[in-house]
Amino acid sequence: MNNRALGCSLASACVCAFFQFEKSAAADETIRPDLNALRAEIRQLVLKHYPKADVTLDKQSIRIRFNVRTFKIHAPRPDGTWQEAIEEKGPQRDGLYGDLELLPGKYKGEVDVPQALDKHYFLHLVMAPYSAKLDRHLRVDLKYPRDVSHEFVTDFKGLVNAFEKRVAAPGK
Repeated sequence: MNNRALGCSLASACVCAFFQFEKSAAADETIRPDLNALRAEIRQLVLKHYPKADVTLDKQSIRIRFNVRTFKIHAPRPDGTWQEAIEEKGPQRDGLYGDLELLPGKYKGEVDVPQALDKHYFLHLVMAPYSAKLDRHLRVDLKYPRDVSHEFVTDFKGLVNAFEKRVAAPGK
């Protein structure tokens, strides 16, 4: 096979692979698990403690927002020096900021989970419970003030750790 024919064959294979990927990605969009029941329970818990909070669902993400602002946060480097301040959204003293996203497979992030990171102005809870039944994990970032209700954090963790019970599997 000459170089021109080989080039045309490779180009055709790439185009076919691209359209096959697009087709499978579109199919995945239609078989996503339903997060409405999980969002409803999270909303109920959040509104019990933060009656004016917004709890919204967008595809596979749940967003929690109440009394949020942008902070400039310095973080230490591994060598003990401080990095320049970076902007990060977080809750004011009586606020709440959260993102929960259902992602495929097991969590492979760099941060050990679960853990609460001290951001000086607020605490940042990072969790990623896994569901073997759904083969997905729920990536959780919840930022809250230091004086948040212990009951709220405990109930939130329990709800998130049992997310599989509240998420309808695709096609059900």
